[in-house]
Amino acid sequence: MFRKILKRTSFKVNVRYFADGFKRPIATSLDLQDLRQKKLPLVDLFKEEILSKGPMTFSSYMEKSLLHEEHGYYMKKDVFNAKGDFITSPEISQMFGEILGVWIVMFLEKIGMYDEKTRSIRKHEQSTTGKRLSLIEFGPGRGTLMSDVLRVLQQFNLLNGLEINFIEFSPFMRKLQQDNLTKLLRKWDYWMKFEHNPTKKNKMEKFTCEDESKFLSLRWFPMYEHFLHEDFGEFVKTQLGADQNKAPIIVIAHEFFDALPVNIFEYNGVNWCEKLVNISHKPLGQNPFEFFVTQTETENVRKILKPEETFSSEVRKSLKPGFNIEISPKSLVLVNSLSELIAKNDGALLFIDYGEAHGFSNSVRAIRNHKFIEGDTYLAFPGECDLSAYVNFAALEAAARKVPGIKPWPIIPQGLFLESMGMNTRLEYLISRTDSATTKRLESEYLRLVSPDEMGQIYKFQYIGLEKNGEIFPFIDESAQTIHY
Repeated sequence: MFRKILKRTSFKVNVRYFADGFKRPIATSLDLQDLRQKKLPLVDLFKEEILSKGPMTFSSYMEKSLLHEEHGYYMKKDVFNAKGDFITSPEISQMFGEILGVWIVMFLEKIGMYDEKTRSIRKHEQSTTGKRLSLIEFGPGRGTLMSDVLRVLQQFNLLNGLEINFIEFSPFMRKLQQDNLTKLLRKWDYWMKFEHNPTKKNKMEKFTCEDESKFLSLRWFPMYEHFLHEDFGEFVKTQLGADQNKAPIIVIAHEFFDALPVNIFEYNGVNWCEKLVNISHKPLGQNPFEFFVTQTETENVRKILKPEETFSSEVRKSLKPGFNIEISPKSLVLVNSLSELIAKNDGALLFIDYGEAHGFSNSVRAIRNHKFIEGDTYLAFPGECDLSAYVNFAALEAAARKVPGIKPWPIIPQGLFLESMGMNTRLEYLISRTDSATTKRLESEYLRLVSPDEMGQIYKFQYIGLEKNGEIFPFIDESAQTIHY
């Protein structure tokens, strides 16, 4: 079916920037000189906190560096482009988001919610609203991924009845996403208006269609908890009925989990300790912060790491002093909650990130101006560089399996997913309608996304769904992990 969809989907090519991705140079002292010369607000704030409460957990350092309401990295500017610090797959090529849009159409058809004859989403029998499908995107960036997805859904008459929820903490990025998406929707005669409700004290920013004969809703929430409270809080259930919002939910999280904070634990040869951030004892003018390893177990070792449960007896015997591991507790809680959500409403979770199906040590990395910052130098620049850590997909799978009826499918490399979904067919269609210069750019973008030497292998796709829905192509079985391309 996907080849038919790809050939039927026709819209003009967007010009996007092509980057070298992981082949980034290392930041030199000269590259960081401007940061060393200016006063960084978070440095003083972190020092005050450490002097008052003791060394910080790395998860606290990471979260505040990225999301501090005033000085956090994501709160101040658009970092998702060639002029920013890094570039993501949706910004590299329009084909990436289009393929995800095709997968959504295929998923809806598989679960019986898409009627190809009428080219519309079937309304859930228990729904009392105009909503027929709910999309949730975590960390929407500039809104580029969802824009490309919507271009596909619009081709199949799937905008009417659609509710899109964006989880975005940064007010700056929310405004950018709203401007880009409402501008796109106007091309299809969906004129969106902001719904202001001064009597309702919630964190939601909502846009609805001016034409009341159409149901299309865009909603922004700073945090996932705000979305849950809005749609599934006890007040909502009491006032409107538990089933009034019944509709399949498809969740997309692209390069989101890698930015969630991690705790770092280290084995000292006797027991597990925690790696914290402390004020540096080095001479003034150097890094104001340094790592500090506790001498004994902390509460986080017992509550988050849980060594007796996490490591088998064989692994515990093989541990050597200095071995460390990173764990993202927020990721596990979120995946478990999302699994509960689709178990009750039907739907799918689609995660795209770099990582593997195992734990990691020393994977935290910092990027500024498309360059890596080596070692722990980045500790000196809270709020000024992107921080991320490799994703343990096996841990996400385990969190999902705790929900009855939920089945996580084996992760597959990004290149395999895109190729299996017919991205080469889409490429052929696009280059048949462009000049030689654009053809060369499109081919470069394609290789950047699918080549194992570029993003094709290091990035993974993970699908988590209801066991009753069975296989959703291209997530088939264990053999999918052994296919080479």
